[in-house]
Amino acid sequence: RTASNIKRLVILLMFQFTYTTLFGAYASHVFLRTGSLCGVILAHCTCNYMGLPDPRFVGYRGIDKWIVGVSYLIGIWMFIRAFDSSIFPARSLIPELLGM
Repeated sequence: RTASNIKRLVILLMFQFTYTTLFGAYASHVFLRTGSLCGVILAHCTCNYMGLPDPRFVGYRGIDKWIVGVSYLIGIWMFIRAFDSSIFPARSLIPELLGM
């Protein structure tokens, strides 16, 4: 094995570790705020279906590059804005579900 193969492997593993950790944090947040396992399963199915964003759009030419890039930025902005908005209850529903 060459050093470049090992370097590539480490980079890919760190990328996979990072995005799975971020998704786990998001799924935990959804579950703790809503108390709904169905919501977590639906989010997981959606992420599996959609896959990761394709970074090859950087190589697009003309208006396509801007449309895709701006769409990604708008999507990220909407996700951040909606993360703690009225979509989720202000406090966790878990204690109520457990009768505490």
